[in-house]
Amino acid sequence: IGVEALLRWRRDGELLMPARFMSALEESGLIVPAGEWVLATACRQAVAWRGMGLPLSKMAVNISPRQFRDEHLIERVARVLHDSGLDAASLELELSEESLHEDEELAIDKLRKLNVLGVHLALDNYRARSASLRDLKRFPIHTVKLDRAIIRDMVSSAEDAAIVQAVISVAHVFKMKGVAEGVETDGQAEMLRRQSCDDAQGFAFGHPLSAEALASLLRGSSASVFH
Repeated sequence: IGVEALLRWRRDGELLMPARFMSALEESGLIVPAGEWVLATACRQAVAWRGMGLPLSKMAVNISPRQFRDEHLIERVARVLHDSGLDAASLELELSEESLHEDEELAIDKLRKLNVLGVHLALDNYRARSASLRDLKRFPIHTVKLDRAIIRDMVSSAEDAAIVQAVISVAHVFKMKGVAEGVETDGQAEMLRRQSCDDAQGFAFGHPLSAEALASLLRGSSASVFH
């Protein structure tokens, strides 16, 4: 049903993961132009896939805390949507708790402006610790993404299973979707189905792929489901 764009750095034949370079981008401020490039590239790719008739309705892109603080964020997102031709409802921006809690009133104002643009907003890597479940209603977001650390042990830990169920239930009360990250086993997927989790993503459904490889896979199997 959708994909999440992941940033990698190919250098001298080696594929570097974000842990190797993301802190440098953040500290130098380069994350703002780099993040806009990622957003523009992802949106253009989503439009290209749609032109191929591929069944992907959502493109999710992470927005770092520094990007979220950028005073020009709203106009950058609006420009990317205009230039790419992607409809706003097909774009989901994933935000961290750190971004939202640094200055809550400013965060709420920005989220409302992004809502006016029509994009979907997701709270990423939610652990139900640094922010209480009650805090969720303060922010005008559409989706809560449960952190893989909770999902990992939910089959063997009654406490983690209860946390997952609680987050999904509260999300539904606030008219939000609950999405599980890092789903790697059939047991996790089945438990999430029983808990009425809306969507899930992880190795149980598919590993990260290049744009070309994903297009080939979806052309070859209309039954494939990715998020």
